[in-house]
Amino acid sequence: MAKSKLVEANEKIAEEVVGGYKKIEERVVSGYKKSRRVQLADSIKSQINSLITF
Repeated sequence: MAKSKLVEANEKIAEEVVGGYKKIEERVVSGYKKSRRVQLADSIKSQINSLITF
């Protein structure tokens, strides 16, 4: 019986840890994507501005 409670507790802890890492991963990936979109937008603006000045 005690072993069963220990297994349940370990599973719950594992689920929480995995959930925490998943949240971190999602934030890192979304931050990278947002940063990349900003870089692309700046690049496009720069290219448009250089075309306008010619």
